[in-house]
Amino acid sequence: MTMHKFYLDASALAKKYKTEAGSDFILELYKWARKKGERFYTSRHSIIEVGSIAMRLRREEKISEAEAYGMYNTFLEESERFVYFIRTNSGLENGSIRVMSKHPLKASDSLQLASALDVSSFFGSELHFVCDDDRLCNAALIEGLHVLRPRMSASLEYIKSL
Repeated sequence: MTMHKFYLDASALAKKYKTEAGSDFILELYKWARKKGERFYTSRHSIIEVGSIAMRLRREEKISEAEAYGMYNTFLEESERFVYFIRTNSGLENGSIRVMSKHPLKASDSLQLASALDVSSFFGSELHFVCDDDRLCNAALIEGLHVLRPRMSASLEYIKSL
């Protein structure tokens, strides 16, 4: 029996709390996790990134201040049930520098990728990297991770098939 584990970066996590392209995939993934009693993996840094996404949407007047804080607080509450946060340590910091030296990534994205690679060292091909950032997805593919893009219909069909 094949096991499935999922690492979600902040761009993927935020889609549950703000309806946009790819939100249907994330909602289906959470439904699967509830049914299977599974949790997702992400960098602890995602707490800051999801907060940043909520505040950016508020500044851009795409959501109200109440919606921004509601989005962030709901993320924090649901994370207690659905997310394992990977804490940053010197090994992940070094891994982040290594992936930045190979790929054109922002610091936060390199930390996400280094964290996902660390998790994949335990789960191997059972780990799926869920991301909606082109550069980060390309780097993850080059590093050998199985990538699922929330906006791609094939990713949604894959989750529905599990």
